[in-house]
Amino acid sequence: MDTNTQMEGIQFSGESVSVSVYDELTTFGEQGNVLSSRVKEYGREMGRATNMSLDNFLFGDVYSSEPVYAVRRFQFDSERDKKKSTTLKAATLAAKMKDRSSLLPLNKRIAEYNSLVCMDFHDPDRLDWIKDQLATLSFVYYAGVSSGKTGVFAIIPIVSADWREHRYYFDALERITREMGLNPSKKGRKVTDLRYQSVDDNPYVNRKCTRFSLLQA
Repeated sequence: MDTNTQMEGIQFSGESVSVSVYDELTTFGEQGNVLSSRVKEYGREMGRATNMSLDNFLFGDVYSSEPVYAVRRFQFDSERDKKKSTTLKAATLAAKMKDRSSLLPLNKRIAEYNSLVCMDFHDPDRLDWIKDQLATLSFVYYAGVSSGKTGVFAIIPIVSADWREHRYYFDALERITREMGLNPSKKGRKVTDLRYQSVDDNPYVNRKCTRFSLLQA
């Protein structure tokens, strides 16, 4: 029996998965900073990660929710994006990381693959509808409003233990959800993609979700 087949019978638990959480991605705001200085600062920030369980990142009282509400008060995407990068914590959900430097090969950056796919669905006018649609899929663990409240992000455990197969599972899930009428973005296709902290008073959570297999595609 291969590893993927063995994983099909293992119940997913967000408490048993560890994610790498980073503080504000850009702490430099002065226009006068030269590029080399900004890159060096970014490298330092990306080297400082706090590891915590996925559930703690999603539900735990580990950070204030006020910065998220502050982000949502901005009308334009560019303003929200800048506010997010300078005030919100972010995590790599698909894998726990040793390093995020793009100078290193990916296998040197990943400490542990979490066998998770995180997807974004953009449609600010139908947030509850998106969550209702995702709730019909047995393999969705979590679906909640994004930090900017412009869409919903979903977390899906998969049967593969190989990070090199991550994009194949993402592509299959993209096809499935697009056929349902959802509007998935490409964010989450990379193992290293970051997820900003968010707040949702009524997220969809399925503690008995199954792991997604390519046989379901």
